[in-house]
Amino acid sequence: LVPPLHNPSTNNLTTTAEERLQVASDFYSQLYTPDQSDEHATQQLIDSLPPAAILTDIDKVGLTLRISDLELENAIDMSPHSKAPGRDGLPFELYRHIIS
Repeated sequence: LVPPLHNPSTNNLTTTAEERLQVASDFYSQLYTPDQSDEHATQQLIDSLPPAAILTDIDKVGLTLRISDLELENAIDMSPHSKAPGRDGLPFELYRHIIS
């Protein structure tokens, strides 16, 4: 059962499941909408990187490999309790529950 959520557009608590779903959907849509970036500043930053900080082709390939289930399980197992890994606020315990 999902408790009432605060609707920031009306400043009221939700009273129906549909309202809660809409508030949650709006929240996550906004959360995962990327901010605008300054392309000039980004290019300046890239240009200022020392050669040692630039990835080799082998490093680039390694970063695109699929993460194995075992690697994922190990990462979750080593994660702290009662902490959220990212902006979504979902705690590691949720991921532990999903993979168990």
